[in-house]
Amino acid sequence: MAAQARRGAAGDLLWDGGSTYEYDAEGRVKYSTSTGPWQCPMYNALGQRVQDYQGTATESLTLTYPRDIFGQRTGTWDQRPSINWTWLAQTLGL
Repeated sequence: MAAQARRGAAGDLLWDGGSTYEYDAEGRVKYSTSTGPWQCPMYNALGQRVQDYQGTATESLTLTYPRDIFGQRTGTWDQRPSINWTWLAQTLGL
């Protein structure tokens, strides 16, 4: 039998059988963890997710989500300090 997901009083997913989640006062994911990796999203003043910090015990990763003047995500910067590497994936809204 598969494990049942657990939800908080506000209906937020707290555990999905493999990962646990914490939320801020606005109901946005504040932190998530699983057996090895973790993730900590960051939001701007408008509540838009603009960055994710992810990692394990041996490696970290920062994902940055640039936005245009209309608030639409325009790409993703992938930064891996452990190997001195940065990559940009552009999103074109055509």
